Amino acid sequence: MTRVAPVDVAVIGGGPAGSAVSTVLARAGYDVVVVERRPEVTERIGEILPPSIQQPLAALGVWPAFLSGPHLPAVGQGSSWGGDDVVHRDFLADPYGNGWHVDRACFDQMLQDAARGAGARIALGTALVRAERSSIGWDLALSSTSGPSQIGARFVVDASGRSRSFARLIGVGQDRADAMVACFTYVATPEAAIVETLVEATRDGWWYAAPLPGRRSIVAFLTDAARLARGGPGDLAAQLPPAIAARIPPLAPGAPLRKVAADSSRLRLAAADRWIAVGDAAATHDPLAAQGIDRALRSGLRAAEAIALAMHDRPSALHNYAAMQRGSFATYLQLRRRFYALERRWPGAGFWSERSARPG
Repeated sequence: MTRVAPVDVAVIGGGPAGSAVSTVLARAGYDVVVVERRPEVTERIGEILPPSIQQPLAALGVWPAFLSGPHLPAVGQGSSWGGDDVVHRDFLADPYGNGWHVDRACFDQMLQDAARGAGARIALGTALVRAERSSIGWDLALSSTSGPSQIGARFVVDASGRSRSFARLIGVGQDRADAMVACFTYVATPEAAIVETLVEATRDGWWYAAPLPGRRSIVAFLTDAARLARGGPGDLAAQLPPAIAARIPPLAPGAPLRKVAADSSRLRLAAADRWIAVGDAAATHDPLAAQGIDRALRSGLRAAEAIALAMHDRPSALHNYAAMQRGSFATYLQLRRRFYALERRWPGAGFWSERSARPG
């Protein structure tokens, strides 16, 4: 087994949150290694960015690089929620201007390049196998195509997304508010076929469609995993709701559909002695808010500050970060309930009643 020299910070996961915290810490002079299980950046769901994304991207120094990318401006959103009519909301009054429909693979690569440019080392195709306490902080066992290896780290950042691989290995529990999944596909669309995100509620969940760079769109159905298991994803091509069906080509029967988790969940503890969780590893929110990447970047920035303070004998910074995550998730659950309660067309449907019910 190869033994790698100890580092200041090991970041488990090279997505937006992991890249953000790595960039800030590496620029501050810390020795940072990013452990990313994927061998290369791949396309992921999560392509809609709010106008406020300019703030964290500017803080990371990548705003000019983002503007030079292939991403499409998002001028607003249309939604059929609580009624049959489509209501449009634009970004004209937003102080940051328009939102964005992004090429997700290009976006993630830009963030990884920023971390690498700041001095962080990125170990692609490498998975975390074991994590144990050590005299300097943590002893991590890794696995890659080149064989097993071991590395010591003074501090560990769990940026592994919903898998929460580090937190799971050290026994930190999680709470889930639902079991929602997203079933989605990409379709070729004419350039002007769809220019805004469309959200449309149905009895068993809700749909969204959004344009992407390269004259294509994403179409997704959000529902409970149990409902999808009963009906199967293969019949969704014939179930497009009217507003979305009017804007995109029909989905071919048996079109390849992908399924990913989209539940709301959180770690019961987001930070403790010599470790911290960021992005989806700390908490996942309903995709309806379209804030996942924005939250990931901001949590990475906050975590980098907390780590730097903890490294200089200010452990209360980790306690404050964990408290912030708990409070943020509690507030989010309240807002989620209120928003789902606006849809009253299907009072007997479990999908809506479970999300709009007041907690006991």
